[in-house]
Amino acid sequence: MGSRLYVEVLDYAPTTLTHREKLALSVLADDARDSTRVTWSSVESAKILRRAQVSRPQMYEVIKSLVRKGVLEKVSAGQKHGTAKYRILPLQCPELPDTDDDDQSPDFPDTDDAQRPGNPDPEPELEGPGFPDTDPAQSLGTPDTDAEAQRPGNPDTDESQCPETPDVSVRETRTPTHSALSTRPLSSVEPPSSAEGQDDAPEEIVDGEPVDDPEADPDETPITAQTIVGEWLERCSERPPSRVIGQLSREIRVLLDEDHIHPDWIRRGIARWMQRGLHPSTLPSVVNEAMNATTGQTPAAGGTIFDRARARAAARAAARQEGAAP
Repeated sequence: MGSRLYVEVLDYAPTTLTHREKLALSVLADDARDSTRVTWSSVESAKILRRAQVSRPQMYEVIKSLVRKGVLEKVSAGQKHGTAKYRILPLQCPELPDTDDDDQSPDFPDTDDAQRPGNPDPEPELEGPGFPDTDPAQSLGTPDTDAEAQRPGNPDTDESQCPETPDVSVRETRTPTHSALSTRPLSSVEPPSSAEGQDDAPEEIVDGEPVDDPEADPDETPITAQTIVGEWLERCSERPPSRVIGQLSREIRVLLDEDHIHPDWIRRGIARWMQRGLHPSTLPSVVNEAMNATTGQTPAAGGTIFDRARARAAARAAARQEGAAP
């Protein structure tokens, strides 16, 4: 059962395919294996024709059209004891070539002559050493006019940015917050003081990203009757007849969709069913036996239904003897 191959056909099938051709290609992809991409059943089987909604002659016309369009190829021809095999070719989107390659190829050099080695900068003298900066405020002879404000004796008057004064506008968290321009390493961050009052501490906020629940993964493929039938076919040494596969698939679908039986119970029932070699219609009984199997305990004396029946018969016989006595 090519589930991944089936999805590949749905997503990347060429737009040149008709609706009938895409439906037939999807049916063949579902019948093929993901590893080999080769079909398993005969294209003339009733299941393939029913799913593709075509007749036998129409099916061969569709296959010829798919071969011409390059999405299908014939691997082996049909023989006396075998069926024709077809392989689904890899599907991918056509690549769009770059339309601007000619302008950057070696045959098309850069047309801007101003930046070539033979053409120097037309105004190199504007940035030479002979032309110093005309701004006197930044020259070496002009000191910084704000010298007193930046002296070591005059610290920054904004106390809210001092290390000793935490920023009260940000709620306290376990993860330290740094500015995007800060060069201070994370290891140098001082831990919070233990002397702070616990009553004044705000509610703790744990920073972190949510962890996805593995059971709620939307990409996980649900277990269907087709999945369990595929597992059963892998355990068979030879492929069973198509009628047996169809009957077993219907029984599994009823157990899953209508009875809502867990897939593990169905798998255990199929294991017992395979050991006994029973008819596919007996699968529900075997699954029920696996679900409600009782332990092999020896019943106490008089505890079985047969013991109770014998006791009632003996009591009635004794009553009749007492009534017949003079």
